[in-house]
Amino acid sequence: MESLYALLGDALLWGATTVLFILVFLIPARVLQKRHGYAPWLLVFAAIPYAGPLAMLWVFALSNPSKGQEVTA
Repeated sequence: MESLYALLGDALLWGATTVLFILVFLIPARVLQKRHGYAPWLLVFAAIPYAGPLAMLWVFALSNPSKGQEVTA
């Protein structure tokens, strides 16, 4: 029974980490990708462990966004 609790705890930790990763890195990256017209394959960089989010930041920082329609208030 104790190993079941350890397994559930590990699964919960992995699930929480995955949700946090999606909320912190992938959703803002997707917003930038859609707003500036970047290629969707750039989001693959986020899946690289450890260096992925850093690589994604450099990709967005060093590329030129396309001039799309912006909402003006």
